[in-house]
Amino acid sequence: MAVSRKKKEEILQALLDNFAKSKSVVFARNEGLSAKQIDSFRDTLEAGGKFQIAKKTLIKIAAQKNGVEEISEEFIDGAIGAVFSFDDEIFGAKQTFEFSKKNKELQISGGIFFGKIAGKNEVEKLAKIPPRDELLAKFVGCAAAPISGFVGTGKNLISGFVRVLDSIREQKAAAEK
Repeated sequence: MAVSRKKKEEILQALLDNFAKSKSVVFARNEGLSAKQIDSFRDTLEAGGKFQIAKKTLIKIAAQKNGVEEISEEFIDGAIGAVFSFDDEIFGAKQTFEFSKKNKELQISGGIFFGKIAGKNEVEKLAKIPPRDELLAKFVGCAAAPISGFVGTGKNLISGFVRVLDSIREQKAAAEK
């Protein structure tokens, strides 16, 4: 079905707005997804992203107008949609990756992170990164480990010294009897 020029301009403007607002974009092939599955996927993105289906030429134009290098055909081949992440750079990659595990029709084909094109494997690696809070907790644990070890060593030295003094006191008390 042919899309009118006015409709294409509206779609392009929406793409331009989304590219300008987003911190990252993930491209996903959506051949075979039903309208219900697409709506379900869009629901998972409501917290911080948006899924927009558009013609690849419009996606290329919007990306170029937002300073992104030339997008290769391999990333936007076939029925393609763009997942825009507005708050967290990795949000769209994580949501798309998780949804694609249950719905094989949705396949990550690439993305844009920090203005650079990323391949499918790079996007999937980013999607597997633990959440920010978990990474911070691990960092704090790693930073605290040497201090905890030092405190434990100092505590053991002091308690060992106290045990030695206690055994000397017991020996003196036994010798006085």
